[in-house]
Amino acid sequence: MNQKFIVSGMSCAACVSRVTGAVSRLPEVSRAEANLLTGILKVEASENITPDAVISAVKAAGYQAVPADSGTSMPPDHAALSQNLRHRLILSLAALLPLMCLVWGPDELRELPGTSGLFSGIVEGLLAGLIIFINRSIISGGLRALFRLAPDMNSLVSTGILAGFGWSCLVLLARSGIISLFEDPGAAPLYFESTAMILTLVTLGRLLESGSRDRTLQALRGLVSMNPETAVIVRDGQESTIPASALNPGDIFIVRPGHRIPADGTVISGSGSVNESALTGESLPAYREAGSQVKAATINLDGCLICRAEQTGKNTVFSQIITLLENAQASRAPIASTADRIAGIFVPVVMLCALITLTAWLLSGAAAGFALSAAISVLVVSCPCALGLATPVSVVTGSGVAARHGILFKNAAALENTGRATAVFLDKTGTLTTGEISITGATALGSTSLPDFLRTVLALEKQSEHPLAKAAAAYSEKMLRETGDLPEREPEITGFRNTPGLGIRAEIDGHIIRGGSCRFIREEIPDFPADLESSIAASGESVLCFSRDKILLGYLTAADTLKDHVREQLSILHGMGIRTVMLTGDNESNARKTALMTEISEYRAGLLPEEKAAVIREFNREYHTVMAGDGINDAIALKTAGAGIAMGSGTAIAIDAADAVILNSDPASLVAAIKISRQVLRNIRENLFWAFIYNTAGIPLAAGCFYSWLGWQMNPAFAALAMSLSSISVVGNALRLNLYSPYPGRQRKMNITGIFRNIIAGEPELLENQLLLRISGMKCSHCEQAVQKALEAFPEITAARVSHKKGWAIITISREISKESLKTAITENGFELKAVTGKNGPI
Repeated sequence: MNQKFIVSGMSCAACVSRVTGAVSRLPEVSRAEANLLTGILKVEASENITPDAVISAVKAAGYQAVPADSGTSMPPDHAALSQNLRHRLILSLAALLPLMCLVWGPDELRELPGTSGLFSGIVEGLLAGLIIFINRSIISGGLRALFRLAPDMNSLVSTGILAGFGWSCLVLLARSGIISLFEDPGAAPLYFESTAMILTLVTLGRLLESGSRDRTLQALRGLVSMNPETAVIVRDGQESTIPASALNPGDIFIVRPGHRIPADGTVISGSGSVNESALTGESLPAYREAGSQVKAATINLDGCLICRAEQTGKNTVFSQIITLLENAQASRAPIASTADRIAGIFVPVVMLCALITLTAWLLSGAAAGFALSAAISVLVVSCPCALGLATPVSVVTGSGVAARHGILFKNAAALENTGRATAVFLDKTGTLTTGEISITGATALGSTSLPDFLRTVLALEKQSEHPLAKAAAAYSEKMLRETGDLPEREPEITGFRNTPGLGIRAEIDGHIIRGGSCRFIREEIPDFPADLESSIAASGESVLCFSRDKILLGYLTAADTLKDHVREQLSILHGMGIRTVMLTGDNESNARKTALMTEISEYRAGLLPEEKAAVIREFNREYHTVMAGDGINDAIALKTAGAGIAMGSGTAIAIDAADAVILNSDPASLVAAIKISRQVLRNIRENLFWAFIYNTAGIPLAAGCFYSWLGWQMNPAFAALAMSLSSISVVGNALRLNLYSPYPGRQRKMNITGIFRNIIAGEPELLENQLLLRISGMKCSHCEQAVQKALEAFPEITAARVSHKKGWAIITISREISKESLKTAITENGFELKAVTGKNGPI
């Protein structure tokens, strides 16, 4: 049984280790997996466990947990956290500014005559105390974890802060004469400004980190926002608008131009172009008409479609995609295990290092203030946050990038295993080939002319529904039309009979016509050419023979059609150092021809499902394997490979067995999946490298190991800045994945200004097809409704979200819209449009 919980209070990798450890110790739990980025805890356990047992275990570890809403597994929104951090930062800066002026200002401002710095010290202490109060959640959280003997990131910061603040208070008491702890209290250093700056910088770092985390989850929220909220249905001849969630299978709904389709269904009338990029990553619109399938969340660009709903709500393909993406982003990659093991013991080791630093400097005869400063710097500079974020931010961002290209990884392990691929196995039919038989040629024998032969084929095969018969009829009709030899009349056909697996016969204009396999025709033609089938089969093609009154008229050759650009994509895989192997149940000759046409490395033909799996098991000993397939017979192989990838046209069984799904069935997307996965793995390794190197170099520097040699000493305030920047650099490096495209020439540009405007100023992150309208004059919810109604009247606008408190509206557009028309519509309702901003800045 799988359960999900939202955990609050986790701030670093040590927290993650503690939560998973506490839950894993429950006897009913087989596996627990917590994600620092999303705050989601996934638990695999027996049915005997209750949610309360898991919540109690999390609470005992010092954190809070609630069951994830059964209606959605969306990760918690960081907006409230960012807002709280933003307010704390503003108040902290307001107190820090006069404190720094006092510390760095002229002596006349700092001291009153005869006070020995007591007056300025008291003011500094009050301002520093105010900043500690503003950010008391850091201190209280750290102390609680410390008292539970489970120190975390907050414990390091709070210990350093309290040590510095406590030392400074003792100095002030000595200066006032209450205690006599120092020979010269006036010369003893105060650390009020350092403690205040540390807390302010930590808050700034967490604000930037929170905003950056939110950006990594933006792809998921953007997908969710694509689900339309309403649907226009027809009941009893009347149109009405209902919530999209209230649609039921069988309902008839209307989709007008510019609107999103609310459910999976079938077009029953009308036609139009539909933008399906949200599902397939394909930018070109698809034409849909009566009988065509439509999917939820895609956009009708033109024409009016009347459709019958078939899958609604959580059962639509789009909703299932969101669920897959959520699961992938909430999971953890195996590569994260090393960082987790280290993080579990990291904080206690750092605290021990700080104690050793303090003791060593005191024993060496250094001033107490210097020793304390070094110990505080060790505590503050250490950053398990960077270790904890190194993997999840890359996984979340990478899975979002993959989803934009129509590739869905079910979990982080699938993404990692795909990126490690050194051998790729491919099914033939449906993966390398279209699975659709096409006629490649026609040959008339004896005295039969080619037009006469083709007319006979057309007359016979039009009577059958078999895919091969349809292909033969279509080919014959096309060839006859091109030569102007189409029959002038419909022939008289009687006695049609089908022999399954062999062929068909009928009486046409008084002649017995047979068509089918060589074996079927050979039964009534004694002198049938013995080598006809074998000679053609050697080229990998199938043969359809036709006879009239026991005389062989001729034959058609047929073959499966290769998918577009298959050879180029396999060549790219070979260039990446990947061994490619085709596994097929088809015969040797067909497999050989496909291998020659695609230039695949090697192939195995005539395999049963278990034999495909056996081949992969053999390769698993030396290779990281990936299997791509789409049929029921591929399910075992998909499960056996290190990563199984189902092509989107595949069966439900194959998709269920796979670790990843390619929605558009394009071989280029298979290559893209491997490229994206490799890029994510590289990004994770970079993050882990910098996180480890940072701590390896930062702690000795903070401890003063280079002071006697080079005179280097780290101020605690700079240690805090470095600590914050380490986490920000890891998140920023992961965000670079958003710029990556697996297709050459399609890399995106980074908008640095926009990123920091979103994070610091609290402006919303916009998608490519969204605009932010700054509107003045809105005072209440009625104003919001008026603006929303005016905006939704535009056919180009598919969704509008309005806030009078923030003074803006966010619109989602299906095509370009005039700024002047927006301004006119808003002005007519008594408001003023101040500015229009897109993803890349003002418009």
